Amino acid sequence: MKSDKKKLFSWFKPIPFLTVMILGLMISVSLFLVKKSEVLAVTYAKEDINLGIYKFGLYYPSGTNQNAAPYPIIILNHGMAAQYSYYAWFAEAMANKGYIVAMPNRIIPGVNMEEGKRLTNFLLAYLSAKNRFTTSLEGKVDLTRVGIVGHSMGADVALFSTGVANLKAILAIAPADKSVGAMNFVSNLTSKLLLGKYIEKSMNKIYSNISSTSVPIMYLAGSLDKIVTSEAPKTLYGLTTSKKALLILNGANHVQFSPTGKASSDAIAAMLDNTPTMTASKVQEMTIIYGGAWFDYFIKGDQAAKKMLDDGSASSGTFSTYQTSY
Repeated sequence: MKSDKKKLFSWFKPIPFLTVMILGLMISVSLFLVKKSEVLAVTYAKEDINLGIYKFGLYYPSGTNQNAAPYPIIILNHGMAAQYSYYAWFAEAMANKGYIVAMPNRIIPGVNMEEGKRLTNFLLAYLSAKNRFTTSLEGKVDLTRVGIVGHSMGADVALFSTGVANLKAILAIAPADKSVGAMNFVSNLTSKLLLGKYIEKSMNKIYSNISSTSVPIMYLAGSLDKIVTSEAPKTLYGLTTSKKALLILNGANHVQFSPTGKASSDAIAAMLDNTPTMTASKVQEMTIIYGGAWFDYFIKGDQAAKKMLDDGSASSGTFSTYQTSY
């Protein structure tokens, strides 16, 4: 009898148990701590959730766009020194296409990829709770269809998270690899803070993930990217063994994917990058069209989206590189 009791409680460990309890409490409380909720258009709504150290943004279909529920999920990871609000343009577009977009503000943007993966799982648990209880998304969340998108180091978080449950597709925008551009700068800087080895370990994990995962991955970047360069996504694309695509926008740089909305901040960011020849609005338009098509095809099975991807190389002058293997 005693041995049976030992087996019954053998799973119990104080620290993991407390972690689960805290996580559950945060999810429960967060359901009632929506800082701001508003319908911004007839087709999507937005919620800002404030949990103190963690803040999240949610965009989801609303009004006349609610007929396709339950909705698949897209988790969006921002880049280093950024925040989720910089990517509202993409979240709005995906919500209009019938996705729930969940965007965390990370405590240590970019550097802590394990934290990014944990936040992804937290958001999925949060959405599961909203799906079960009387909330704006009750019965409307499809947890069996998940996509992840990230920009810059947020893209690396996406690639670090290939093992997330029910993950159907990844969009990695201007990801860093471990040999060029910003990755060298970050590694050299943080090595003095004893973080260099941690970043190297994380990047090794990414290399292992993309060479073994079955999750389809699109790499999207700009040809004039000075911060991570366009060589980084090319390297990662070459290592990827799943269905994949590599799109390099001709004349786009790195910071055009994450406008701050403040002229002074955007001007400072632009000083770190090359001067683009493609407009920011064009960069965003192409990201929405082709990144959206990637999700539509691999998450929703939309054949029209596949045709869009198949015909993309014919977009004269838009891409300096357009490769697919799916």
